[in-house]
Amino acid sequence: MAIGFGLVSIITLQGLQANKPPECRFFFPYTKNDCVDTEYDSNGNIWRETPYKDGKLNGIVKKYDINGKLSMERPYKNGELDGIEKVYYENGKLESETPYKNGKAEGIKRWYYENGNIKQERTYIKGRRHEYKFYTEDGNFLGAVRYRNEMMIEFVKCPKKKLSNDETESVLDEFMLIEGSRDPGADHDDVIKEYCEE
Repeated sequence: MAIGFGLVSIITLQGLQANKPPECRFFFPYTKNDCVDTEYDSNGNIWRETPYKDGKLNGIVKKYDINGKLSMERPYKNGELDGIEKVYYENGKLESETPYKNGKAEGIKRWYYENGNIKQERTYIKGRRHEYKFYTEDGNFLGAVRYRNEMMIEFVKCPKKKLSNDETESVLDEFMLIEGSRDPGADHDDVIKEYCEE
């Protein structure tokens, strides 16, 4: 039994049960073959399940909240993110989904309001952000931001008004502050609402 940061990782080897891969067992040198590493919280509840195949992350990593509800699914193939990552609200509804290919975000990442409507869409091309689209909780288009060369905003589109160059620069500055702050309360949507709503 290993304890670290309030989590307990119990490492055992069990036989196959109903097509379920065995729990991982670690020896030195450190190897993981075809198994699932199950980590538990301090109350003995499953916190995370991590599948391995041929010594690499392979399959869907599942994380659970303190109530035992699924909070995240993250797909891996040969050690790299590959497939659609899903994050869930506490009530079990989908909060976001992100497509990955060969370890990079590829396609449209979507965030949802708890009512199920799309909150935000981000388009990624080869892991680089391309365009963000924002929506109100009742489903109306709020605005869009398109990037050029990852860092520069090419344009900000609002449905009912045209922004000046200074306003577009302000949007870029505020986006950069949000992305640099790592503040979980900071939200791109608030910036777009400020500049796009009349």
